[in-house]
Amino acid sequence: MRIIKIKSFSLIIFLTFLPLFTVSFGIVDAKTQYVSDQLLITMREGKGNEYKIIKMLPAGTPLEIIQESQNYLRVRTQDGQEGWVLTQYITPETPKTEIIARLEKEIDQLKKTLEQCKGEKDSLQGQLKTVKVERSKNVVELTNERDRLKTLNDRLSTETEHLRKENSLLKRLQILWWFLAGGGVFFVGWITGRVSRKKRYY
Repeated sequence: MRIIKIKSFSLIIFLTFLPLFTVSFGIVDAKTQYVSDQLLITMREGKGNEYKIIKMLPAGTPLEIIQESQNYLRVRTQDGQEGWVLTQYITPETPKTEIIARLEKEIDQLKKTLEQCKGEKDSLQGQLKTVKVERSKNVVELTNERDRLKTLNDRLSTETEHLRKENSLLKRLQILWWFLAGGGVFFVGWITGRVSRKKRYY
């Protein structure tokens, strides 16, 4: 009997605490949720809930204020509809939804600008690479041309020195030729004089 009572008591305790364990596990597994800041207000034909609803206005709708009257404002929408709305739902501050939309638009524009800058960067890198290759080719060509001109200059210097020596030799030969020519003339004159004297004696 005692064993049966103990088992019954244990069963009662288990059944008592079972819902608590179930609730605890449910809390642990629950996902975090957030309250939306979206708001939808009514624009009516008059000041009060008894008037007919003209239009439902979502948060961020721009309105032109026409008239103020205690807790209500007479407004005009961008499509020209007019009606009354509660003052408490109208604010001069730019709605978060519009700010977010504007920021998203700016982000998209910045992304496009960034992509354009990346494209220009790639193009400039390609041009720089081409310039480096062309410059390397020009350096090689200039080096070859310099070597060719140096070789040509050395050859011309050698030829100039050779011509200078030949010119010096020709000058010496010319002096010798004139000297021999003068001596020949003198010898011919001397011979002619001797021959003339011999004829007189005969």
